[in-house]
Amino acid sequence: MESPTKARTVKNILGDDYEVIASVGHVRDLPPYGYGVESVEKLDFTPKYVVVKDKRRGVDKSDVVADIAKAAKHATRVFLSTDPDREGEAIAWHIKEAAEIPDDKVTRVVFHEITKPAIEAAFAEATGGHVDGAADHGRRTPGKIDMDLVDAQQARRVLDRLIGFPLTWFVQKKVSRGASAGRVQSVALGLIVKREKEIQSFRAVEYWSIHAGLEKAGRGFEAELANFPAMTKGASMRPPFRAAGPAIPDESAANSLATTFNRSEFSVASVTKGEKRRGPVPPFTTSTFQQAAVNRLGMSAARAMGIAQELYEGVNGQSGLITYMRTDSVSISPIARRQARDWISGAWGNQFIPDKERVYATRSKGAQEAHEAIRPTDPSAMPESLRRVLSADQLRVYTLIWQRFTASQMTDARYATMAVEIEARDNGALAGTFRASASALVFEGHLKAYGADVNDRQAEEDEEGVVTALPELAQGDILTRKAVDSRRHQTEPPPRYTEASLVRALEEEGIGRPSTYASIVQTVMKRDYVERQGRALVPQELGFIVHDLLEQHMKKYVDVPFTGEMEKELDEVAAGERDYDTVLREFWPGFKKELDEGEASAEKQQGKRPTSAATSATRRTS
Repeated sequence: MESPTKARTVKNILGDDYEVIASVGHVRDLPPYGYGVESVEKLDFTPKYVVVKDKRRGVDKSDVVADIAKAAKHATRVFLSTDPDREGEAIAWHIKEAAEIPDDKVTRVVFHEITKPAIEAAFAEATGGHVDGAADHGRRTPGKIDMDLVDAQQARRVLDRLIGFPLTWFVQKKVSRGASAGRVQSVALGLIVKREKEIQSFRAVEYWSIHAGLEKAGRGFEAELANFPAMTKGASMRPPFRAAGPAIPDESAANSLATTFNRSEFSVASVTKGEKRRGPVPPFTTSTFQQAAVNRLGMSAARAMGIAQELYEGVNGQSGLITYMRTDSVSISPIARRQARDWISGAWGNQFIPDKERVYATRSKGAQEAHEAIRPTDPSAMPESLRRVLSADQLRVYTLIWQRFTASQMTDARYATMAVEIEARDNGALAGTFRASASALVFEGHLKAYGADVNDRQAEEDEEGVVTALPELAQGDILTRKAVDSRRHQTEPPPRYTEASLVRALEEEGIGRPSTYASIVQTVMKRDYVERQGRALVPQELGFIVHDLLEQHMKKYVDVPFTGEMEKELDEVAAGERDYDTVLREFWPGFKKELDEGEASAEKQQGKRPTSAATSATRRTS
């Protein structure tokens, strides 16, 4: 296994017949210098792996490999139970190769939760048996290492070298020895820098709105002007504006309207009542979990993932509390759906479960659907029951995951809605139409999982904010005008990226994978390209310089379309549709040619003799 904590938990489940050893992550990697392949000149991209030493953990991987090799000699079978993703598949293969374990002695075991039933089912499946509840691993052959996944991970690792090292050497020569560039890192930096430039070039547009304070039978409410006879055709009352511009563009126009409405009589023109349903959102993927952790808990993506890892591996001797947290799928196993429905029905009643189980489809670009969404391993384990077991942050993260999953299997929330149109007449002539609307929660549905209570009106809140109730109104009602005022507004520039919105943007463009999202922001911040101010990611001078240099000379390779297309090709390798060598051989010649041209262009601008970064691999290190 990869993690010592996970190894201890699994050892307790498997018993004394098994020895469980932790590899503590990767045991082999490309060397820390050059490209780490046989020969880029000969288009031989065979990786040249070395056993690594993990200085961060003080672990000598040579010793780990020796321990595994020694144990394997005395074992009747070696089960490789690394994580159930591309990275884990590659680590399993590296362990087998580095420890020289014979193929006929190796069995690959895959499970997505560290609980006794899941592990027993996984071992039975891997050894040719079957236990109800065994996960569906799609095209994977039980018990075998999936070499397509291994090749996809190898291709990603080598591509990161083939692109990242030359671009890094390029920017180091032109900018700073401490600078770096990379296949995904530079795209993320580009998104942040381009957004900042949009903000810097933004010019605000002023507009005004008119609000009327009205009353019926002692109950006050507010309505906003929606239309008036002099309103410019095609103009909009709210940004973004059409070409005609805002309907009320300045203070003079706003004051003139307010003066008119302050002497007008108000009456109800129409009342529309209805019901609005709000369905639950799917359970968490890695991306949506990280976004929620940043937005709702104020945690960094890396911190949230670290805590999720602890919950997955098991806390204080307990089995794992959540399923594997690196996933791009929203699917849920039928067993887990039934368990959730049974618990919801018993806790809150049958009215809180839909007639049919909710099944979600993944829509994110390039999703692998390798395993389930993030969910609690036991839906009945309410957060409150774990308060004495978990730390404060562990409990917050578990609560976030439990609520999202539980809600995803519940009924819609229902709101009673009211929309009112109100006419303002000045000396009998129509001066303008105002609108007011409100909604009231009448059935909690899935919001029950988040603590919503239909009887607690003060607690009513949805994603659009708290809504103010309206008095009972009917067509023809005469309303008392209390006050009319005008309010100044300005259009706002696009917001800076936060860690959450950057992760969302990368996922939407099909860039990166669940295992990489958390590290991307850390990388650009570590290089002093970006600074976090509050939650906003603000590019610094060095970030602008590096981005502009790459944008000018190597634009294709640090832009969204190329990186997204490369991710697609890696997915095709993982699916067995493309060959590792073919992808790299098709990529390298064109990249090297454009890199040489980019270097020559940059050198010409500086009046210096060009030297190809692509041929400097033997002279430089990362």
